[in-house]
Amino acid sequence: MLVVDAAGVTYAPGVPVEGPIDIVGAGDSAVAGLASALCAGATPVEAALVGNLAASVTVRQLGTTGTASRAQMLQAFEAWARVGVESHPARLFSPRRREVIEHGATHPGTVQ
Repeated sequence: MLVVDAAGVTYAPGVPVEGPIDIVGAGDSAVAGLASALCAGATPVEAALVGNLAASVTVRQLGTTGTASRAQMLQAFEAWARVGVESHPARLFSPRRREVIEHGATHPGTVQ
């Protein structure tokens, strides 16, 4: 996902997934994750990463309209952080990013 804001253009990488996938609803999940993260106080880049995480969770749910719970999002974030640091800057996986996922949806506007 590309994020364009006053700071410039930033590429928010997609989350790699393995195994069978069902892409129906992936875009909806990405937009829902992005919008909810923005409403919770995330930066545009953080929100894009949350949107990508949400889509990565829902595409693994075959034959159904997927959902992404907070627990599933955190699990996907932790797995991505373990393998992603090698191919993406470590700042993408900062503690603040985890906090946005963990607390943002239940405590809107409190992510500092």
